[in-house]
Amino acid sequence: MNAPDVDVVVRSEYADLVRWNPSVSTLYDLDVRKGVQGILRLRRSLRKNAYAAVYDLHDSLRSRLLRWRVGRSLRVARKFTLRRWLLVRFKINLLRAAPPVTQRYLRTIRHVTALADPGLELHIPDDVWLAARSHAPVLTVNRPIVGLAPGAKHGTKMWLEDRFASVGSRLVRELGVRIYLFGGPEDAARCARIEEAIRSAGASDDQIANLAGRLSLLESASFMDDCTVLVTNDTGLMHMASARKRPVVAVFGPTVREFGFFPQGPEDIVIERAELNCRPCSHIGGDHCPLGHFRCMREIGVDDVLDAVAHVLGSHRL
Repeated sequence: MNAPDVDVVVRSEYADLVRWNPSVSTLYDLDVRKGVQGILRLRRSLRKNAYAAVYDLHDSLRSRLLRWRVGRSLRVARKFTLRRWLLVRFKINLLRAAPPVTQRYLRTIRHVTALADPGLELHIPDDVWLAARSHAPVLTVNRPIVGLAPGAKHGTKMWLEDRFASVGSRLVRELGVRIYLFGGPEDAARCARIEEAIRSAGASDDQIANLAGRLSLLESASFMDDCTVLVTNDTGLMHMASARKRPVVAVFGPTVREFGFFPQGPEDIVIERAELNCRPCSHIGGDHCPLGHFRCMREIGVDDVLDAVAHVLGSHRL
C-alpha cells in the first residue's frame, strides 16, 4: 500500500525545519504577519486540493479558521487544556498518564497512516550545511564540543546568565572542551555577555565560538551536529538538538514533564526542582516569577549541570 501524500502548513519562520523532509509532499508557508486575510487566502488555496482528511495538531483559533471546510474529515490532537489549567492554577495533577506531545500527534494521525514513532526528525541539505560554515566560526572537533543555548522566549524559562557562564568557563578549564553558543538575534546580547565571561576566565579563540544571531534555525542545527551535548533551557533549540540525535542537558523551571515537552532521548538529562509546590506556574513561561523568588531556577546550581554534562561526556569516552 502506497503512503498517502502529506501536505503540511507551517508558520513561515519555521518552514525550513520541514521543507526538506522527504515525507512531505507540499509545504505551505503561513505568514502570520498577514493576519486573517493571509489565513483566508491560504485556506482558499488548500480547498482546491480536495483533501480526504485534515489533521490539526494545534487546535488554536488560527488553525481552526484555516481548517474550516478544507477536508472531508477532521481529526484534532488533544491538548488537555482543562487538565493543564487545573495543574497550573490549583496543582491538581490529572496529567500523570498523558503521553508526550509527539505521541499525541502520532495518535491523531495513526488511524489512517501506518507510521511508527521515528522520534523527532530534522533534515539538513548539504548546501545549507556548507553555507553555514562559510559565514560563522568553526571549531575543530579534535576535542569534545559542548553547546550552550542560554536563551528562551520567556524570562522564567531562562536559567541564570552567570551560571551558564560559569558552566562554560569550568568546562573549558577543567575538562578541556570547546564551547558553541547558540541563539537567535533576540539572544545575541545575552550570549555576548556569556562569551565575554568565558573568555575572561581564560578561553581562547579556538575554545569558544558565539553563533547567536548569525545563523538560521537550520544552520544552527547543522552546528549542533558537532556537539557531544547541548546544555539548554526549555526551548525550541532543545528540540532541534533532539531531532539531530544530540543528547541534551535541559534545565526546566516553571514547566513540568506532564505538559509533554520533556526531551525523550536515551541520554537526555532534565534538571529541575521537582519538590517545589509552586511548580508549574505556567505552561509556557512568563516574564517574571509570580511569587518573586524564582526558586525553580535559582536553586539549580552550576555543579548540578556540570555533573550532568560530565556524565554524558563520560558515556562517550571523551
